[in-house]
Parts: sequence; C-alpha cells; structure tokens
Amino acid sequence: TTTTTTTTTTTTTTTTTTTTTTTTTTMPTTTTTLATTSPPLNVFEPVDGGEGRACRGAHSNDNSGSYYTAFSGVADIDACKARCVETANCVGIEYNAGGRCEVWTRDGGIQASIALNNYWCLRYGVPMLSGTFEPVDGGVGRVCRGAHENDNLAHYFDVQSAPSIDGCKAICARTAGCKGIEYHETGRCEIWLREEGIEASRALAGYTCLRFIPT
Repeated sequence: TTTTTTTTTTTTTTTTTTTTTTTTTTMPTTTTTLATTSPPLNVFEPVDGGEGRACRGAHSNDNSGSYYTAFSGVADIDACKARCVETANCVGIEYNAGGRCEVWTRDGGIQASIALNNYWCLRYGVPMLSGTFEPVDGGVGRVCRGAHENDNLAHYFDVQSAPSIDGCKAICARTAGCKGIEYHETGRCEIWLREEGIEASRALAGYTCLRFIPT
C-alpha cells in the first residue's frame, strides 16, 4: 500500500497600516487697539497773541477769583490744556512757566488780557464771532420783536439759559447766524436767528434786547 502525504503550507501575511494623524491648531490672532485717551489739544486760540499775556474778564482790570480754578505744579501748557478739556464749561486757560494753571469758566468767556512775562492766555472752544451789541430802542426794559412789536414767532429764536447777560452775549457770539439777544434777569436767554434780524421791540420790565452787529 502506498501512502501519499500532502503537506499544505499556509502563509499568513499580516499587513500593519500605520495611520498618522496630523492636528493643525490655528491660534487666533488678536489685534489690540489702544484707545487714545489724550484730550484734543488743538481747539485753543491765543488771546491778544497768547504768549506774554494774562487772562482777564470783560476788561483789563477784571480778574475776579470766581472766574477760574487755579492749579499748581502743572508740568507744561499741554497739561494745563488737558485740565481745561476735562472741566465742564471751560472757556480757556492762563498758564505760567512756574507751573500755575488757571482753568477759566467765566460765563462771558475771556474777553481781555494784560501783558505779563512768562504767562500764556488761551481761549478754548468754538471761536467767538467778532462784533458788538447795540441796544434796541434803548435796550433795557425791552423785549425783542421781528418786523413789528407783535411779531414774536417762536422759530425766530433759540431759548437758552445763562446766569448773566454777558453769558447770553457769549452764547450769541458763538452761534452762527445770531442776530441778537433778549435776556431776562431770571436767566432766560433768547438767541435771535431771524434772517431779517431784530427790527422792533416792545416795553417789558426785567428784559433787555440787544442787536448783534458782526464786524
């Protein structure tokens, strides 16, 4: 008897697959914009030249301590300007090279100055129009009117509040198209904008009517 043996060889191939995972992390880019907190310092105008001048109120001898707040040890004129910008109702500054800084808040603004070495006087805010105020029909004890004494339409004027007649005048001088003012002793201030101006008035106690003449 012949015996045949068949040997079967089984080859097992093992394939190993290596998977490489690449993780890309995108880092956010943050751009930081620093806000500029420095106040604008380019809205000041020199009074009578500015340098070598000390500020005054209505005239050269008008220098009441109630017109301003004084600070000492102020580093330079720009620092003094900054104090003005940060102060409500600031109308200008007087600065001395020794570090004294006056922040002016006078209702009528800075209207005059005197010569004084090492001082600077600067007006702040909307430039005032150049001109003069003249009384209408005497001014005192008069209310303003348009074409005739009964012509008093509400759109002729803008009602403001001012603690003094000088303050009312200052508002007019800073208002484009102002034709004049009507002021009452309680602080009511009418800024007249009527195109034809103030042509009439009527008698009324406690009021003053002034016409503004630009120059």
